[in-house]
Amino acid sequence: MGICNRSWRGLTALVLTCLGFALATPPSRAEPPSAKARIGDITFNYDPFSWRFEPAGTGLTATCQQVDCRGVVIDVSVRDTDGECGEEAVEGTAERMFPEADRHPVNIVPAGRFALIKAESRLGPDLSAPTYVYACLDWQGREYRFAMRPETVGRTSWAGGALHYLVSRATAPPARIATLRLRDLAIPYSTEIWRVTELVQGESYMLSCLPPTCDGHGGFVAVSAKPATAGCEPDPEAAGLSLPQAILTPLNSEADAPRFTVTTVHSPCRNYVPPTRSACLWHKGIAYRIATGGLGGCRSDLDVPAGAFAGLVDGARLAP
Repeated sequence: MGICNRSWRGLTALVLTCLGFALATPPSRAEPPSAKARIGDITFNYDPFSWRFEPAGTGLTATCQQVDCRGVVIDVSVRDTDGECGEEAVEGTAERMFPEADRHPVNIVPAGRFALIKAESRLGPDLSAPTYVYACLDWQGREYRFAMRPETVGRTSWAGGALHYLVSRATAPPARIATLRLRDLAIPYSTEIWRVTELVQGESYMLSCLPPTCDGHGGFVAVSAKPATAGCEPDPEAAGLSLPQAILTPLNSEADAPRFTVTTVHSPCRNYVPPTRSACLWHKGIAYRIATGGLGGCRSDLDVPAGAFAGLVDGARLAP
């Protein structure tokens, strides 16, 4: 009986202790509902305790409410242009906007489906110095700009990180699928990944690989159609290379897909250099080639991901 009484008293004490903790602990605050603000095709999904969005003419103003960048105001705008949001352009704009800063480092940072090209201008090398931020991104034929108002800099040094996080949570509708047509060959491509430029009318195109799929250093794929009497002759990019460096592999595709032969050329350099890839199809006296940029020496970084290249080749179809 004594043992039972002691066990009962211990259980009672435990229950009372747990009840005391429960009463003393304040109820946790529920997460605030996500708010939305839209400009062009981009929708920002944000915490209203962290940001305040307001319309401003044809654009938006985003005011930071959180401790890290409280009071910073960023003007968000969009304009109909394509291909002008680059590292040099961002650096030049940052220098004009924030002339008092003596450093304007620019980086291309992946932000969800987008690539934010961002300048974080500072006075001196101290990373804790106030930061001026200017950034842009290209999306579906439009350029979106994020310009920090100089008078709202204060003492914050984290505005760039806050902007990056804000953009990383943004959404957009599915990208448009366009089709490149060259003689009898049609190649569907995502406008989220590729920007197409005609090089020689009726003969060749260049598909520039866009960040964040590529890292923004000039990766591209050339598509050409030229008369050839002997089928797919050896790829000129592989000339002079030994067989182990030029590997021929048929690409696995759907039953109705044309049979390309893919050549992967690996660099003989000691350090890693991205390989080049070329797919060739001979059809009715025409050699169709889909090829990445050539080997640019032992310091080349003109890389196109294998998956992005294979997507173009796998999607290619001949006209019936």
